[in-house]
Amino acid sequence: MPLAPAIKSINNVHCELGDVAVSLSRKGSLSGTIHLVGNINKNEASSISLDGDMAKSGDDINFNLKAYLSQSELTDFSPYYLKTSFAIIKKARVDMKSDAVCAHNELKASQDAYLYDIELEDISPTAKDTLFGLPAVTVIDYFKEFKNGIRLTFNI
Repeated sequence: MPLAPAIKSINNVHCELGDVAVSLSRKGSLSGTIHLVGNINKNEASSISLDGDMAKSGDDINFNLKAYLSQSELTDFSPYYLKTSFAIIKKARVDMKSDAVCAHNELKASQDAYLYDIELEDISPTAKDTLFGLPAVTVIDYFKEFKNGIRLTFNI
């Protein structure tokens, strides 16, 4: 059975679209800028924002987007990580900055995430268990030692 999305709503949304151009003669061509801000799942402390510009001409897609999450509950994103090593995290907050650039349909994205206020599930791994490709005991000890905050950087 598929999981229901954990993000049920983005509230208090303010969105601005600027310089939007749509070609009537070239089907599927458009360009413009976007600025969006809001809160996740009615949590006033959390925020999400997206800024950028985009253009599509025929099959060619180009965009430059910057997204920010602040004071969000990591569990709001559980459908995206439940089958990964992050499932050991019972509760945590996350701040994240993401930069995504697509030039001529080639996507490059970088993320900088900060996990804090971390609580782990009560698990007892064996010496053979792994998390994130490392011995599970080592990873769990690391999370316990740095429960006040862990910074992760990754690229796509």
